[in-house]
Amino acid sequence: MGIKERRGCQIWIGKIGGYEVDFIVKNASNKFEYYQVTWSMSDPKTAEREIRPLKSIKDNYPKYIISTDVITAEVEGIEHINIVDWLLQ
Repeated sequence: MGIKERRGCQIWIGKIGGYEVDFIVKNASNKFEYYQVTWSMSDPKTAEREIRPLKSIKDNYPKYIISTDVITAEVEGIEHINIVDWLLQ
């Protein structure tokens, strides 16, 4: 069962295979979004750990990694965004 949030979304914690997806969001338009949250992506091991579950999801819904990093980018269709920018959306 989802949890209602103030942005009008339902949120779940998910698993795909042996990997955890931090948040699966069903937005107000009934479309899904996937989120991983980490402090920083500067360590290659951390980056791989955060990207791997999202790469395992084979649908075309948006996938995001949220961190405190100032420099962000898109990697293999997964958008890496800064937490402050995301909160201000």
